[in-house]
Amino acid sequence: MSNIPKMVVNNTKSDQQKKLDVYAIKCELYGQRNALVNIQTDTWIKIEEVNKKIQVLEPIKKNKKGSNVY
Repeated sequence: MSNIPKMVVNNTKSDQQKKLDVYAIKCELYGQRNALVNIQTDTWIKIEEVNKKIQVLEPIKKNKKGSNVY
């Protein structure tokens, strides 16, 4: 048998680098969440504007004075 030398690679990151990597991922995810919330808010504002236009066109509903409870 022949002795085959093994390559040793040091791929460990320092604790500070790991914390920076986690912080970068968190920042990116918070940014994505913020963008989605802004899109959702814009969508709801547009829905409310359309609802107001629909309400103008709908006839006024009369309230019933009587009760259906026996």
